[in-house]
Amino acid sequence: MSAIDNLLDRITLYRLTLYYLIAIVTWAVLLSALGVYTYNPLHIAANTLLAVVVGHAAKALFSRALRAQTGGDSNLITALILVLIIPVGFPESSLFLAAACVVAVASKYALTVDKQHVCNPAAVAVVAITLLVPSHAATWWVGSPYMLGVVAPGGLLVVRKLGRGNIVLGFVTIFLVLNALSALIHHGGSLLSVEPALRFNIMNTALLFFAFVMITEPSTLPPSKLRRLGYAAFVATLYSLPLFRIGIDLTPEIALCISNVLSFVLGPKHRFDLALRERVQLTPDISAFRFDRPPGFTFTPGQFMEWIVPHKKVDSRGARRYFTIASSPTEEDLMLLVRFSNPGSTYKRALLVTAFRLAGDFVLPRDLSEPVACIAGGVGVAPFRSMVRYIVDRQLRCDMVLFFINRGPEDVTFMELFEQARPLGVKTTYVMTRDANGMPAETSRLGGLTDQTLRAVVPDYSQRRFYIAGPQAMVDSCRAIVRGMGVSPRRILTDYFQGFADRERYAAEPQAPPDRPLPLPGSAGAKQERV
Repeated sequence: MSAIDNLLDRITLYRLTLYYLIAIVTWAVLLSALGVYTYNPLHIAANTLLAVVVGHAAKALFSRALRAQTGGDSNLITALILVLIIPVGFPESSLFLAAACVVAVASKYALTVDKQHVCNPAAVAVVAITLLVPSHAATWWVGSPYMLGVVAPGGLLVVRKLGRGNIVLGFVTIFLVLNALSALIHHGGSLLSVEPALRFNIMNTALLFFAFVMITEPSTLPPSKLRRLGYAAFVATLYSLPLFRIGIDLTPEIALCISNVLSFVLGPKHRFDLALRERVQLTPDISAFRFDRPPGFTFTPGQFMEWIVPHKKVDSRGARRYFTIASSPTEEDLMLLVRFSNPGSTYKRALLVTAFRLAGDFVLPRDLSEPVACIAGGVGVAPFRSMVRYIVDRQLRCDMVLFFINRGPEDVTFMELFEQARPLGVKTTYVMTRDANGMPAETSRLGGLTDQTLRAVVPDYSQRRFYIAGPQAMVDSCRAIVRGMGVSPRRILTDYFQGFADRERYAAEPQAPPDRPLPLPGSAGAKQERV
């Protein structure tokens, strides 16, 4: 898996999804050409070309008219999804496919609130056209046993990259349970009816494609783990309603759109245009960007936001990222920590942003007396900087052990803050992987983080909750070390970069998140002094 993760690290999520869909279409053309699939391979190829051309033309038209942009990969992904769910017939389905592509692109500009998608573009396009012309309906022809050889393994790669396996597993499990229940109801309780029903829906429908591609779209997912699991359960319930033959025949795309709308209505809504106050070079390759904090904006230390940088000539990495807020709720600005590679993405070179979708479960327990152990790698220190700044500014007592992993002393950031927090219970150990010259011997270790180091510094490790943040390889390695020491996975929270290409952060295995930010002492709306 480490080899797979290293490969995934170097490709963006959208580009991986695009390659996945191209592989599915190519596989369908190949099987059709060999006579295994009943479709005409030329029709599949013609539909694909039509969708890509119309989608690109629609994007160019809308972006020029509205002076706005959407990512190129995003539009190609939408076009290929439509190819795989709209009937293959050419030219019989050409008008339907072309219209769906135009509506899908239009929805990315029109069906948004503060630049947030309300519904999956491909799903809402099919729903809109089907409502207007009932004779046109999606067939989801990608759902076939012949296609599973590409749909299943490719989908698992996408989900691993995204870090949303719990959503897919929850959706599929709940649907199959309901599927088994419907089989029992309609066959007089016969257990013999369950296995064929389950096999049919796994092999002969678009269940897995829907789970891997449609419900995991990042822009329409709820922000916290519990809400995402509830969302998956709700989609699975709507998706399974036709099985019960109760007169409610929801198509997959309608089920998804209803769920998207509910998720948007119930989810938090933030959208701010932020002005860059200053950029501070912290290390040779890490910079801190400080933005003016919007009035009334509150958050919990450790949460992240989606940040958009509209700019010309957007590269394949796109104009959206997820960054943890490195500043504390006690400060008047919002800080991002950014590591610059060479060459850097167009996003980082143009860093003037719009921020929205405050989210994340990677936050400290409400009871700060609960013992915790934190492990940070490089700019993965951002959530801990936010937490520790809050602890220092509010003079809160805690029981925290922090391991800060860097290559050498020149890469260490916020050392003054962490030392300032030591009397309050934040015990920081600086772990150097290459060079520890100049670091205090009593609080630094050379050679990387090992189980021996953890046992020596944190003898009560089995009683602590662990927080791990940083690049995925580092997170996976540290999590394996902690698990090998006998710590329950339920006591390990991780927050990792999704790859060198994305630098996106997603929380995995979080505990129940707070529904609101930690309370700040003093009256609501009171002016906060700059620290």
